[in-house]
Amino acid sequence: MFRQFTAFMSSFLLVATSALATSGQVTANLNLRSGPSTQDAIILTIPNGSAVEILDCNESGSWCAISFGGHSGFASGRYVVLTVPESATSFPRAYAGKNDTFIVLYEPQYSAWTDFKDLHALIATEVRRSEEAEPIFGVIGVSASTTAVTEDRKVIASNIRVTQLDFSSLYRAELEGLAVGVGGLLPTEPITLAEERILAGLASYQNVRDVEGIKADPPVILVSYVPSRLVQTDGPAIFAPVPGSQGIEFVVNTNWDILRVDGSFWIRDQTSG
Repeated sequence: MFRQFTAFMSSFLLVATSALATSGQVTANLNLRSGPSTQDAIILTIPNGSAVEILDCNESGSWCAISFGGHSGFASGRYVVLTVPESATSFPRAYAGKNDTFIVLYEPQYSAWTDFKDLHALIATEVRRSEEAEPIFGVIGVSASTTAVTEDRKVIASNIRVTQLDFSSLYRAELEGLAVGVGGLLPTEPITLAEERILAGLASYQNVRDVEGIKADPPVILVSYVPSRLVQTDGPAIFAPVPGSQGIEFVVNTNWDILRVDGSFWIRDQTSG
């Protein structure tokens, strides 16, 4: 679903799983290894630009089983690209970004088609700061302007752009670099989409509902612009008078010494005694 919409990745992306060998090409002098890691023995080095057969890849697309010159082994997926038409590829797909960043795109999902003019989609994405680093998961949103459906139920999409980057664990500079990198690969010419794929994708997305009975309200976010200490009570604060002290109350349902004196609160810092 939605494969045409990400055709701009064709020069970087590779097939992730395949029942049959697929034609490919290496984009660097690439080591063919006995196993899917840099610790495995090197069988031979494949010259840059050589044609290979892609046998299979792991789920992230970071390592592929390939065949070259009568030898079979494993090679880094970031340096292997498909040489078959884009329509024959599948998800997930992976490509190398700047500064050794490794990015995997999972199958996109249409999220909205506003007034049948503005098409939106979400792409689940995996980012690694290096090929061997732990993955960071997030979502990339893309949108496009669409024209009327043609007689053969084709939709023309243009002005394709990145509209959303949600990665809670990426630094701002990394997000900016990701936006520039992905944005630079977007097609500048209109592309053609099948109307039935758009409608099927929207139906699938809109069928997702909150599970009844599970509380999904966002938590309260507290912000302080001065040095502060978070003090908790067991429910709303319950006050009781301090014996022998006129106008002074203390909070009963907390393990902190919290006093209320004429409407003002005083807290003894237990860490300093």
